[in-house]
Amino acid sequence: MENNYDVLVIGAGTAGSFFAKRLAEQGLSVLVADKASEENLGKRLDIFHIDKDFFAKFGVPEPKEGDEDYVSLFEYGYARSAFDRYEKRTDYPFVVMKLPLFLKRLKKWATAAGVEYAFNCEFKEFLFDNGKIAGAKLDCDGVTHDVKAKLVADCSGIGSPVRRALPDGYGVETFPIEDRDKFYVVLRYVKLKNPQKDRVTRSVGYPYYKTWLAPQQDPDGAIIGVGANLSYDYAEECFNKFEQAVQLPPYEIQKIERGTTPYRRPPYSLVADRFVVMGDSACITKPYSGEGITASWILCDIAADVIGKVIKTRL
Repeated sequence: MENNYDVLVIGAGTAGSFFAKRLAEQGLSVLVADKASEENLGKRLDIFHIDKDFFAKFGVPEPKEGDEDYVSLFEYGYARSAFDRYEKRTDYPFVVMKLPLFLKRLKKWATAAGVEYAFNCEFKEFLFDNGKIAGAKLDCDGVTHDVKAKLVADCSGIGSPVRRALPDGYGVETFPIEDRDKFYVVLRYVKLKNPQKDRVTRSVGYPYYKTWLAPQQDPDGAIIGVGANLSYDYAEECFNKFEQAVQLPPYEIQKIERGTTPYRRPPYSLVADRFVVMGDSACITKPYSGEGITASWILCDIAADVIGKVIKTRL
């Protein structure tokens, strides 16, 4: 790790790696720093999905069957009413993947473009020069590094430690994303008791409860999910009402995963002098599918185009 870069990106998630790659391919020097170890990156969640069409649109390498991060491909799904009636088909193709392994794919993709990564590196505070951001202090394995940069990008996730460290009045709001500002997702990985009879081969959603039933890697299993605002407790209340109204196939729980996404408005501005915020830290989400990955990629693409030109011509 050097002490001077064009861009310092905090966070090696889907937004951070994508944004870094877009800048590096323009010839800029980019460091991505993440407080997690490389082997633990993304392990807050196992299974997630991305709209299939966006891989080609943004040039991101799409996982295929046989790849370690690939789980399945849903070309379409179905939605049913609150009482399990009136089934409607939804043509919405998306790729289901393992998040830690997909992040590994993105890191390899970005590294090939010249992006440098530093793990076990936690953002501590900004560096300033004449009142303007000039980089950041990073604590890497207990050693403090002053990393100078022409731009600091906060892609740190829902905790937003970088955005929240901005001085008052710098240009981007510093509010924390509180518990009531989040959307709560609970995934039950289950083993079907009668898999030959009840095998789950397609995704079925119940919008009234914000619940869904979908296949998983184990052909004799399934994923039963629920999402709700306010709290995990409220999500469980919604799930209990769902189970009372809809007859699910008999199952045994293998494991339960929990995760959150932002659930409030983004900051009124995502940019300030030598600073930009994207991804969960910017409260970017997509209500239809419960994630903001591709929405963040759209913003990252625009930002990288503008920022690349500014850094090369003005800074």
